Amino acid sequence: MGTDQPFAGRRTAVYLRQAYPDREALAAQEGACRARCAGMGLRVVGVYADTQVAGVRPARPEWARLVADVRAGLVEVVVVTNLDRLLRSSDSTGLFAEMSGMSLVLSADDPMR
Repeated sequence: MGTDQPFAGRRTAVYLRQAYPDREALAAQEGACRARCAGMGLRVVGVYADTQVAGVRPARPEWARLVADVRAGLVEVVVVTNLDRLLRSSDSTGLFAEMSGMSLVLSADDPMR
């Protein structure tokens, strides 16, 4: 791993969330995240997509699966387009803070801006 790609090869999850049904928005999020992963040499091991789920809802099935996989050591890096796709409440922020040893990368090409 060179100094220009410190995360190269790390097990990476892409997390997507959309509060309303919009396949194009999800595809845009995933495309931006995958492009960022490719540019950093990250190895995508899973895509976690909560669809038609508001970020403030405590029950986000894919978020729960992502948290479990991070805790199990299956995921080292999480890539999202924008922080608000991942964290919208103090509960999810607290859970995220517990996932020590994990890195977070925001996509530079946020399609939601």
